[in-house]
Formats: sequence, C-alpha cells, structure tokens
Amino acid sequence: MNLKLNKIVAIVVKAIDNQVGNCLRYNLHCLDPPCITSGQLDSYGLKNYSAKASFWRAIDSVASRYNGIAIFRGRFGVFKLLLIHNIEEVYRIENTTVYVDPLDCEYLNCTAIPKTHSLRIYRGFL
Repeated sequence: MNLKLNKIVAIVVKAIDNQVGNCLRYNLHCLDPPCITSGQLDSYGLKNYSAKASFWRAIDSVASRYNGIAIFRGRFGVFKLLLIHNIEEVYRIENTTVYVDPLDCEYLNCTAIPKTHSLRIYRGFL
C-alpha cells in the first residue's frame, strides 16, 4: 500500500485534533504525548500490518524531506517544523485509546505499551 501525502497529512491532522480534544475533555496536562501511535491507526482506516508499515515509511519520508522547514518567519524569529518518529514505550489510559505522557499517568490508571511506533511533532524557534 502506497499512501499519498494528502492522506498522511489528513490522518496526522485528525490525530492532532483528537489528541487536543482528549487533553481538554479529560483535563490532562499533555506536556508531551505522542501525536499518533500504531495503536491509533485502526481508527483512521489503517487496519492491517502492511497499511501501518506503509504509513510509518511515509512518515519517515516526509520527516526526511520537511524536517527543519520554516513554517513561519517573523520579526522575532523563525519557527521550524520538527517531526520525530520513534519506536518507544508509550502510555495509554486504561480501557481507552487515549495516549498520554508519563506525567498524566501519575494520577490516572495507565497501561504501558512497549516498543510501538509514535510520532511527535514540535516546532523549533530560532
């Protein structure tokens, strides 16, 4: 399966919207949760292994091409895009598909998910 850039961007934007909505809905800190994980891809229509692998390969391709690109230039500096795809341990609120950072797990019942793909998006400032 070969995913097109617009499909990848649509999935990532939906994931960000869902993540922000969950942070607000559950009154979470959300200092550094993943934008999207392999466990969430089912809900975006990527249900089999090959579709998920294709998504992560496409993310790597996008990151290699666009990491560090200026997304805003202003009088006070330049904001640059930073995409980080890792395979890492992530945390999910038990019995949900809400992924959080370890800080939120201090007062919630969380399940650790070892060695899963995750995408984090940051902006750099110069």
